[in-house]
Amino acid sequence: MKRSLIGLSLLALCACVCEAKMIWTEDKKEVRYDSDLKPTEEVLQEVEKTRQALLDKAAGKPEPKKPKDPRQKFYLGFNLNALASPKIGLGYGIGVEGGYNFVVQKNNSLRLFVFFDRFSNSYSDFNFNPNERNAFQIYRFGISAEYRAYVNPYFGFRARLISFGIRDFALNSDTLTPTTTRAKKIGILPTIAFGPIFNYKQHELFIGYDLIDYTFENGPSVNFLQYSLRF
Repeated sequence: MKRSLIGLSLLALCACVCEAKMIWTEDKKEVRYDSDLKPTEEVLQEVEKTRQALLDKAAGKPEPKKPKDPRQKFYLGFNLNALASPKIGLGYGIGVEGGYNFVVQKNNSLRLFVFFDRFSNSYSDFNFNPNERNAFQIYRFGISAEYRAYVNPYFGFRARLISFGIRDFALNSDTLTPTTTRAKKIGILPTIAFGPIFNYKQHELFIGYDLIDYTFENGPSVNFLQYSLRF
């Protein structure tokens, strides 16, 4: 009988030692609550906001409206552009646009606007001279949609999605007696734009690819640099 008791005692002792070893070697996982991750003042502020919201709801007061994003508004802008074309060369552009900026998410927006601009390579006169060799002129008027994504208040990206309107194109040949080629189009304009934008207060600088016009004879006319002043 004594031998049996001694055997049982040894078995129990071994079991206790094994269990203690398992508990000692087991990885301990720390349980962290939200209150551990936030400062005490922030937690108290959230509790106070929740309490006030419940009191207002019990009193029948309407919920306060969320503050409107200051970027979601009507705007007016003036643009200065630098243009390049493989056949025509360098040119400039001036334009005006106005529309509404819809803030889709915190750092994303959809801009719908009306635009009117003129591009040319004649720096001496705003009127198109049919006697000047290799002179060109592009007038555009229409409606456009543009998507914007912002990394921070000073830097982001833009992509023009689609444009619809009127385009008037005039080009003189590179001969001693120039002949003028004119083309007018009404409908969807071949406008594609993408690239980075830099913002500071009312000023904006775009450096990228902005397709102004495209023809098989002359190739693409690209606005690669644009300065904008917006209100």
